Order: sequence, then C-alpha cells, then structure tokens
Amino acid sequence: MASESKKINFSESALRELEERTINVVKFNVAEESKYFVDIIWPKIEANGWLKLPDPSVVTRIQKLKFMNSFVLLSNLPNNQIIGMFSDQIGWYFSPEVMDNLGLWDKLKGKLVLMAMEERDKFKEEIRQALLGNTQVITSKKIERNEKSYQPTIHNWLVDYTSVVGVGKINPVAVNNYFVTNKNCQNLTNYERGIVRELVNFYERLKRSSFEPEGLEEDAVIIDENNEIVIFSDGRFEKLNPKIEELSKQLEDESAPQSPAEKKTVASSAGVASEQGKEILAAYQGDEKQKRNLARAEKKITKKFKDDISKLRAEFFKSVQAKDVSKTIVILRVLAQKQDLEKFLKEDERLFKFLSVTWEKQYGHELAAEFQKNPGQLKFVRLFLQYVLQQRLAIPRSDAARIGMQIGNIMSGFGKQEYKKMAYFEVSSKTFNWFED
Repeated sequence: MASESKKINFSESALRELEERTINVVKFNVAEESKYFVDIIWPKIEANGWLKLPDPSVVTRIQKLKFMNSFVLLSNLPNNQIIGMFSDQIGWYFSPEVMDNLGLWDKLKGKLVLMAMEERDKFKEEIRQALLGNTQVITSKKIERNEKSYQPTIHNWLVDYTSVVGVGKINPVAVNNYFVTNKNCQNLTNYERGIVRELVNFYERLKRSSFEPEGLEEDAVIIDENNEIVIFSDGRFEKLNPKIEELSKQLEDESAPQSPAEKKTVASSAGVASEQGKEILAAYQGDEKQKRNLARAEKKITKKFKDDISKLRAEFFKSVQAKDVSKTIVILRVLAQKQDLEKFLKEDERLFKFLSVTWEKQYGHELAAEFQKNPGQLKFVRLFLQYVLQQRLAIPRSDAARIGMQIGNIMSGFGKQEYKKMAYFEVSSKTFNWFED
C-alpha cells in the first residue's frame, strides 16, 4: 500500500486508495487509523509536494482527507484547531461519506465533556462565530433573499435562517416552520434539506448553556420512579436503546469497529420537568470545590504528560499509593480521553497480574479466568474503577459511581455506547449506583 512506503509519490490510484481507506475509517469511527494518517501519512504527503499540485480539484480532495481523519479525532484536538475546522473546513462534513456516518454534535460533545464547565459556553460561542464566517458551499442552488442571489454557503444559510427566525434562542416550532415555508428550503432536494437542518440544529444547540439541564453535554442514566432505565440527555428523557443493552452483555472485540446503528439512542416523547432536570444536573456535577480542583489538576496532568501514556500509567500507580484522590480521578479521566483505559487493563503486565489475583480472591476463579481471557471489556473497566475509587481511595459508593458515570460519558463519546451502562442515578434515593452484569 502506498501509505506504508517511506515516500508517497502522487498518482491518481494512490489518492483513490487513501480516499477509500479514509471513507472506511470514518464509517467505523476508527480513531487509531485516523491518528496514523494525521501523524504519519500526512507529513509525507506534505513533504512530497501533493499540496503543490497544479490541479486545484485534486488539492481539495487531498485537503479533505486531512479534514476527515482529523474530524474522527476531534475530541482530542486543541481548541484552536477545532475552531479552524469550523471556520473553513466543516463544510466537508456535509458530504454523504461523513454526515451519514458521524454526528456533528456527537463529535463536538465528545470534546465538551472533557472541558471544565466554565469553558464550555465560551468555546461553543467561538464555534458559532466560526460557522458564521464559513464560506464553504454546502448545497447546489443559490439562496434568494430581498431580490438578491447568494452563494449557498454555511454563512449565507445561517444568515437566511436568522433573518427569518431571529437570533436568540428559537422555539423548535419556529425552526420547523422555516423548513416548511421558506422558499429557499423548498428548492432543496430532500438530502440537501437534511444538510441545512443538520446545520441549523447544530447552530441552535450551540446556544444552550452547559449550566442548564437542556444544555448539559453528558448523558445521565437514570432509574426512574417506575424502576425503568432512561437517559437524561439534552434536557429530556430518552429510552435506553435495546442495542446498548445487548452490547453491554457481549464480550468486546477491540478489532471489530462499531457500526453506526450501535451509536444511536431512541428518544422518547416524554419531557422532563425543569426542577427535576436541575436536580439531576446538580447531582451529576457534584461538589463545586471538587470540580474546580479537578479542573486545575487536569490541566496540569494533560500539559505534563501530553501523549506519553507510559509515564501517565506510572503516575497513576504513584497517585493511588499516595491516596491522592483528585490526581487519581484526573489520571483516570485522561486515560479515558486517550482511549487507554481498556488497553491499560490488557497491556500493563503489573496491573494485569495484580487484578487477576485480587479478583480471584474477591469474586472467584471463574471471573478471574474471564478477565484473563478478555480484560478490556466494560464489566472489567467498571470493576477496576470501583476497586480504585472505593477500596483504594475510600470514596463513598455514590460519589464513586458518579465519577464512573462521568468516565463512561468520555468513553461513549468515542462511539462506545455500551459505556452508558457504567453507572446510573436512582431518582427515588437520589444516589448513584454501579450497573451490575
């Protein structure tokens, strides 16, 4: 394959090969493959002059490859790079090979759940402004307004939309009326109407504050008064997708990427009272002082270790031995951000041996044998978090499960939707508990 050679010489076949590979990477949301492209292949493309080719259409195809692979990695990109993507590249998201496989809000949400609450609203506003300046064309026919014609760019579609519905927080009914009655929308094909609707819904979602129940980026799994499992998401209750139930019971095979169908939840029509939503939000966020401490510690850890996973793992052992609660929680969160928690259990010989012995004593030979056979599945990540947080750090069970739910949200942000069954909030007792297999 051309991407494996030391030098990548341009040819149409080499470009098509990279395009086909990237389409599959996006389809299955394979972060490791995208990282390989960005870190290894892209520098070779630049070094070998692909971006200086005389045909602009070819250069555009090449640049789109970088965008698609970077988009898969969005949750781990620096803030300024993400803003840049929304300023002049996000129009490529609305191509079928990307939009049909990855959710725009889902990808950004994976980034937002890693950020301190105080930073989220500011970041969302920066993205909104970046969209307003984006001049990429996303539909085919020109936009007609006030007897003038405009190119169907992201900027012009948002201007057309806000000229009709206004600039504040918009009622969903007004949004729907725009698509039903606006002549520019009526001129679109069904697929193009879906593009504009995706853009508008995303734009409206950026207006919501993370400090309000409808704006909380994380999903909180709830056991309601009827003892049914539901998800509190975007300010409403959603039924837990039966597919997630099925996934959580299966042994994971890391080599098998998840399909788009496994990433969806099915929303119910039931709303949520604002007071109950605020109660859930407050419970999920936890103590304000601890939040600030964790945010400060997370910045330090992220800056100190960056992509050095081996040193981060070593620091984890030190923090547990020192019973440093804040530091240990932060390292667990960062390991989840780096998609390393499952690998940690599988690859770290010291941890693997220790957990094998510990869990045989606590849970018996059968569970220990299953762990040794397939250590990187949800049930063992959950047991690992329980052991560290409750037994080693002496964190009360409810608080430990709340932290586990937050880490599960990070994992589900990478498409691992089974991690929604890490922990849940029980409405009747107002406590967090771990799911059990």
